[in-house]
Amino acid sequence: MPSQLRTRGEKAEYVRDNMEKKEESSNMCLLDLPDSIIDYILKQLSPLELCVASQVCTSLRNRCCSNHLWEQHMRGKWGALIGHAAYKEWQCHITTAKEDNPWRID
Repeated sequence: MPSQLRTRGEKAEYVRDNMEKKEESSNMCLLDLPDSIIDYILKQLSPLELCVASQVCTSLRNRCCSNHLWEQHMRGKWGALIGHAAYKEWQCHITTAKEDNPWRID
């Protein structure tokens, strides 16, 4: 607080003005959160929700297409049925799907 403010009224007005400015500039976005928090949130999403979130912006698309998120879903659904060869085939399919996606944002 500047030292030239002498009266209580001046100090109160200064604090009030700064609080209003801070409230106006404190509109946060999901991407303003730390990476670890965003990753935690994305891990809680279903495959369909990940697909929807990936359409919001390029940054979320890159995060939502991350192998570690999809691997969790794939292993949860198919883990007991597939082996290493099937996993490699799945990775190839995902790579091809990403390249052929007409909605891809670059």
